[in-house]
Order: sequence, then C-alpha cells, then structure tokens
Amino acid sequence: MNATAPPPAFGKIMVLAGEKSGDQHAAALCRELAKLRPGLEMFGMGGDEMEAAGVELVERITGHSVVGIWEAVRDCGFLRSMASIRITDAGCGCN
Repeated sequence: MNATAPPPAFGKIMVLAGEKSGDQHAAALCRELAKLRPGLEMFGMGGDEMEAAGVELVERITGHSVVGIWEAVRDCGFLRSMASIRITDAGCGCN
C-alpha cells in the first residue's frame, strides 16, 4: 500500500445523539468519517442531520430528548435496552 492510498474500509460504527445539537455535531463527525473511511457503515439514534450525513437511523431522537436528571432517569430503561439490542444487531458480540 502506498502512502497516498486511502486506508481500507472497515466495519460498522454506532452513533448516538440525544438532542438537536448532538445531532448536528454527530452529523459533522459522520461526514468526516465517511470521507476518511469510504464504505464505513454508520447506524444509530439521531435526527435529520445524521440521516442526511449517511447514518442509518434505527431510532429517531424525536420524543427521546432528555434535559435534567428526572428525564434521564425516566428514559434510562429505554435507552439501555435500545443500545444493547442495536449493539447485538451490529454483530460486535457485546452485551
């Protein structure tokens, strides 16, 4: 491999954003990752901007945004179950 060849594509990456600004930052990150690693599969939870950046959304952030401790406690079970199911779906062998 010569120094100018792009690195080979690799696996899957899960990206989670819980609210609008996280969606914006994650989308920017995903656009750059796609440039650096063509063929990289990205999936996760986010909004319109992540989807436009090429992330396959398995869950939308609408209705799941949390601000403050009580909202986080309220949604903790959902977020944990969603993450463990999707990680297993990604085939990484994690639980």
